[in-house]
Amino acid sequence: MRKVSLAITIAIIGFTKIWSQNYPSNIASEHTSYVDSMLSGIDKRTIPTGILYDRVISLTGLQHLKANATINRAFFYQAYREIRNAAYENSAMITTDSLKAIADVYIYRDKVVPIGLMGYRFNYIDTLSLKKD
Repeated sequence: MRKVSLAITIAIIGFTKIWSQNYPSNIASEHTSYVDSMLSGIDKRTIPTGILYDRVISLTGLQHLKANATINRAFFYQAYREIRNAAYENSAMITTDSLKAIADVYIYRDKVVPIGLMGYRFNYIDTLSLKKD
């Protein structure tokens, strides 16, 4: 009985430690900052598209998406968010929330289904081409 009580106590302490850890409130921007710091020696003008997809945490995997893929609305918004956040200069791009608001106007007011099409080119680092020193 003593071993069971000890095991339960250790489990409770372990779970408490795990749940009490402080995770960053905005891990996506921290990832972008980390990648930017790792690539600080690279001239950003050498990235022809101005969008380095490795700057974001990829949930959509756009580099593996087929050209004729059918996607849903949530995927579209996530893909747009990733492209916008990966861009070095994104001031001309509307925010994802603004994009959703525009689409919602058409859906709810005009009872029209908006069709989204993204035509962005982006660069990413091929990690298999890197050499180890």
